[in-house]
Amino acid sequence: MIQAPYASVVFVAIGVGALARGEDSAVRGFRTLRVGIVVHEGVELLDFSGPTEVLAQAAESSEIDDVPWFEIVTVAPSSAKVLAFGDVVVEPRFTIADCPSLDVLVIPGGATQVLERDEAFVRWVVETSKHAKVVMSVCSGRGVLGKAGLIEASEAASNGRGAGDPRVVDHGSIVVAGTIACGIDGALHVVAKLLGRKSAESVAAHMNYRWQPEPTLVDSYGDWSPLLDDRGRRLQEIIADGRHGDWKSVAEIARQLTTANADDGAAWYQLGLALHMQGKIDEAVPIHERAAAFPDRRRTALYNLACAWSIKGDAEKSLDTLGRAIDAGWRGRTMAEKDADFAAVRADARFAKLLDRMGEAPAASRPKWATDLLDRGREKLAIGRGDLALESLLDAAGGFPDDDETVRIEIQRAVSRPEVEVNAYSWKARRVLAAHPFRGRATLAPAGEPGEPLVVQGTVRDASGKPIAGVVVHVFQTDASGLYTREGTIDEANARLAGWIATDDGGRYEFRSVRPGGYPKPRSSVPANAGDQRWVPAHVHVAVTTPGGASRRFEIVFDDDPRMTPYWRQWAKDNDYPAIALARDEQGVLHGTCNVTLR
Repeated sequence: MIQAPYASVVFVAIGVGALARGEDSAVRGFRTLRVGIVVHEGVELLDFSGPTEVLAQAAESSEIDDVPWFEIVTVAPSSAKVLAFGDVVVEPRFTIADCPSLDVLVIPGGATQVLERDEAFVRWVVETSKHAKVVMSVCSGRGVLGKAGLIEASEAASNGRGAGDPRVVDHGSIVVAGTIACGIDGALHVVAKLLGRKSAESVAAHMNYRWQPEPTLVDSYGDWSPLLDDRGRRLQEIIADGRHGDWKSVAEIARQLTTANADDGAAWYQLGLALHMQGKIDEAVPIHERAAAFPDRRRTALYNLACAWSIKGDAEKSLDTLGRAIDAGWRGRTMAEKDADFAAVRADARFAKLLDRMGEAPAASRPKWATDLLDRGREKLAIGRGDLALESLLDAAGGFPDDDETVRIEIQRAVSRPEVEVNAYSWKARRVLAAHPFRGRATLAPAGEPGEPLVVQGTVRDASGKPIAGVVVHVFQTDASGLYTREGTIDEANARLAGWIATDDGGRYEFRSVRPGGYPKPRSSVPANAGDQRWVPAHVHVAVTTPGGASRRFEIVFDDDPRMTPYWRQWAKDNDYPAIALARDEQGVLHGTCNVTLR
């Protein structure tokens, strides 16, 4: 049984009312608040690590729609590694030139003179402050705020160490924390300010930190986030009550929400969870089924339903439902292996087969920390959050041998998810996959990807016709709607459906995906009266590279594509691009062959 007491809270700065009516938050602009932690030469360690720890804990313990409140990045004036206090080397993720928009900016203290003298950095702070919800300094970082004109010169010059000085001063969107450990207090204040006092108290308790808010600030905190509507704040209550095991309260709140809106999938899911945890299995079963009707709850609701049927002693329904959960994307093998709810079916051979469908069992040679991170990533994938899974999976990759594809399979599944943005994690994932291509075959499209299933296979041969092993075949394509990324730009380098395959000993390769769509917009580089020349046919990009460095690039097009007019057929012929035929099997999957000869 999934016991994580996280509610599906709707959080948006704009348009909360529409989301509260049960519309899909992923469609309507929900996003995590991005936090930028400045690192610089001589930065004080606790000044930046303290706030980072607080905000990271808040991100993990108060997830919203299974998405954390905060994404934390480091930023510096340049890309060079910086030497922090204590001879600790820090490599920033972004520079002020390429840093994405920030919602929260933290400027730690230390040798901040280097920042105060940097006019470009000060200008960047000024611009960032115009749209950030909070800009916070720690210790001497206040000097940068003074240079930027965000606080008075007298406060900027203060060292914040006087006996009567407050640990945290709030100026609305500007927060000034005192020396060193005061950064923890400042970050907890930011959490209370944005997420509510109860979230800050929970983070402090988890850190075993005795947080005593400033008397002048404590009355300004609400229990729950001011960024949420009433429904969102009720769901924050569910998070808190579930964390404390008050499942009766969770059920009461969830019932109120389902009564107010019968299409509130998050509330149905929480109601089923609360009834289940109270041992009210007969009541929980139809609620789990109801929650499973919502696509974003289907995997986990079906898993919980399988647990319920096992408790009720119905092995057939339990195993059948667990199979449905796996079909919907559930991959939490370790959780299922250890789950006491499955005691009644654990000895059944069919249960072992279902476990195998969730992925490989951890090998003894893999360190526990790596398999734990793999499991954590799989659990995030199981609830449809590839963006959250990537960090854990990329860290796990360091503990797996190069010839073990287990974690790379999960990275491939994660990076192809539509919710994954183009960022440092997705770039790193692509580098990992390119450096360690799959042997023989790869799956580009995630489970449930819209479109017609497609399998393309072929053999790579040299000029004499001999198959070549170890050739890297890089393929990428649009989705069924003709888009490379969800942003809709022609961003081939970051195509969501992409993969790297090394040919097997027989020179064979295969990739599984969906049939790509043609670009949804006509080419702007040709005249409006150019007719069919304006509409690019659907295609798959292919780059083939031998171990010796020889390569060939081409595009696969499809013989039955309506856009393959005489003009485009001649284009394909002139460029030596294969137009492959597709055949549909009994399951409706399209199959095509593309053999490659390297001359």
